[in-house]
Amino acid sequence: DRLFLASGINAEYGHVLFDTNQHFVRQGMLRLGAVSSKNTVRKDIKLGPKHCFLFTNHMLITERIGEQLSVNKEYGLVALNHCILIEEFSEEDTPDKTHQEVGFRMTLLDSSPDPRTITLVAECPRDKASWTVDISQCIENLQSETSSHSCYGRSSLSNDPRSDPRLFADGATIKYSLRMNSGQTPKVRYASLDKLLERLMDARFLGVEYLNTFLLTYRCFTDGHTVLGYIINTYY
Repeated sequence: DRLFLASGINAEYGHVLFDTNQHFVRQGMLRLGAVSSKNTVRKDIKLGPKHCFLFTNHMLITERIGEQLSVNKEYGLVALNHCILIEEFSEEDTPDKTHQEVGFRMTLLDSSPDPRTITLVAECPRDKASWTVDISQCIENLQSETSSHSCYGRSSLSNDPRSDPRLFADGATIKYSLRMNSGQTPKVRYASLDKLLERLMDARFLGVEYLNTFLLTYRCFTDGHTVLGYIINTYY
């Protein structure tokens, strides 16, 4: 699923698909019922069916345009640790009875000081229940992790690749450049396929720059089945 998405989705969201700190949960169709901010419904947003992908840390709301899946920059990427799920709302919230029965809302707090609220509508009450249960579970898990980190604390340096120069030592299968990327770590000049895939899935090297370069060029030296197989072995 991640490889299929990466081949057709906006490249700037590739870091979500290959984030080794999260897992894929579910996908399916939901109808975008409304997008509002400051209690004002946005009229410039295209509503209708959306292909949604839920991960343990994020939710992607996409729209198929031809052969591509497009993510709207205003509401398409939902950070679950910065959103509020509203499963039920009354007639005062919306006069649409369909929204009351099979709809739910998500308020995106990371868009502060102007948080946006999106209304998503499922096909039936059972489908709504499946989505809201999974989303609420992901949010609860993230909140629990945040609480654990605040209680016990973790050194950010231990996960910072810049703190370990041995990670950038040239070897027989990889060679680094003297130039730095946006994360202030050396760029890869050339490497074996195994090394490229190993770096791709290493959470310490997460970055859009390397990911985009890999996704744009991997067909020159390997194929999708090989990459997908490596991803499956990494996660399972």
